[in-house]
Amino acid sequence: MDGDVCIFEEANCKYLNLNKTGTFIWEYIESPRTIQEIVDEINKIFYIEKDACSLEVKSFLKDGIEKNIVIKLKND
Repeated sequence: MDGDVCIFEEANCKYLNLNKTGTFIWEYIESPRTIQEIVDEINKIFYIEKDACSLEVKSFLKDGIEKNIVIKLKND
C-alpha cells in the first residue's frame, strides 16, 4: 500500500488505512512515547503547525485507545 499501514480492527471487522502521518505515528509509538515526543518528531519530518499537530496526535491516540489498538502507558 505504498508504505502506508492498514490495521485490521478485529472487534468491528474493519480495516483502518493510515496516511503517511498516521503510519509514522503508528511505527514511532512501537516504543512508549509522550505526546510531546511524537509532535517533536513529526515536526522534524512533516511541515505541520505545532498546535495543530498536537491536536491531531491527541485525536489519533484517543481514537486508537478507544479502538483498543493503542495502549496508553505514559501520562502526558
